[in-house]
Amino acid sequence: MLANAIPLHDLLQSLQALESRFLINARDSVERIRRGGEKCSIQSEKKLKQIASKQNTGVISSIEFLRALACLMVIYCHLAGRPLIIFHEQWLPVELVTNYLVAPLSIIQNFGFLGVALFFLISGFIVMHTGLNETRISFFIKRVFRIYPALFATVGATILLVKYAESVGWADPAIGVGYSHGWLSALGMEAGIADKALLNVSWTISIELFFYAHMLLLLPLLKKHYRVGTLALLGVSVVLAHAQYWFPAFPRIVSQQTTWIPIFVIGMAIYLHWSERISLKSAVAIGVLAWISLIFNMQANHASKISGLSSHTTQVAYALFIFLATLWFYTAKKIQNPAVIRFFADISYSLYLIHLPFGVAVTLVVYPLFGVTWAIAASFVVSVVMSYAMYVLIEKPGQQLGRKLLMIRPKQAVSVEN
Repeated sequence: MLANAIPLHDLLQSLQALESRFLINARDSVERIRRGGEKCSIQSEKKLKQIASKQNTGVISSIEFLRALACLMVIYCHLAGRPLIIFHEQWLPVELVTNYLVAPLSIIQNFGFLGVALFFLISGFIVMHTGLNETRISFFIKRVFRIYPALFATVGATILLVKYAESVGWADPAIGVGYSHGWLSALGMEAGIADKALLNVSWTISIELFFYAHMLLLLPLLKKHYRVGTLALLGVSVVLAHAQYWFPAFPRIVSQQTTWIPIFVIGMAIYLHWSERISLKSAVAIGVLAWISLIFNMQANHASKISGLSSHTTQVAYALFIFLATLWFYTAKKIQNPAVIRFFADISYSLYLIHLPFGVAVTLVVYPLFGVTWAIAASFVVSVVMSYAMYVLIEKPGQQLGRKLLMIRPKQAVSVEN
């Protein structure tokens, strides 16, 4: 029996060989598991990036749509609704819109203020998004090169247009022109200071600039404490909106224009919740406080615009509904806009600036010759063509110039578009 037994030396060698094979197989198994885990991790990371990309695409597309919609609402007010009032004409498309939308929903100014309220919500959302990644210097440079190149060009062209209009007897006594009007309008501060307006849409630009000033003041706090910073911005706007009541010598334009800042704050709250920086409960609380502040501010400076269904507050409510519904729908459905919507979103600022002086001028020329339909169509086409030219030749290069200036400062080279 002992003669048939395996020698101890041979047995140890066999066990060592078996152990080696086991360890090799174990290492191979662990390596396969590790590689599989890494593959799963990479796939999961790619999946998350794809989801985030689709969500981001949805939000970008929703903002594109809202920009185009808000701009076209204002265009409709000025180029379709206004000429009919001036010429005492009727036009079937406008009658249908009035009978089935404007009148039943108590929409004022032929969608004009509704479009403006949408712009304010969009600005609060987008500026909060970009501002959280900026310094005060980069924030300031971006806004200067976003607003002023196209504004300067529009004011200069409008002055030439009004001068020509005066020479041929088209002058409108409600339009102000001259050195002081030109500079005030170019700086976006014509509303509330000048007795006449060279650029009628400048009153909204001054409100936008006041909002930027609030952001610039409180940007460090907003970046560290989202809720506290947003509430502080809201509080500053309320104080300024009532300062003229407490201190009669306080500039009335500041109180009047900061009245509308709470609309921007609602857009900020929506962004903070959408980006998961604050809870839904916090966003709703900030939104409610902003709404109360808006009513409070309007009672002090624009009391006549509160009462009744056909009020400015009703239009803000409509704008908020449209904004939230569009943001949810585009994000949920991952929709990408057709080229025409992206086109109007791109030129929306230039079109907003230029459509009124030049669109109305075209209307005055075409209407006596071809009637109201061709006058409205021609004013829209000319406004769009001029706006696209200004976007390509002035607005976009201005943003690129701002981007180059930011490149000079390391780690601050961020997109100039808001």
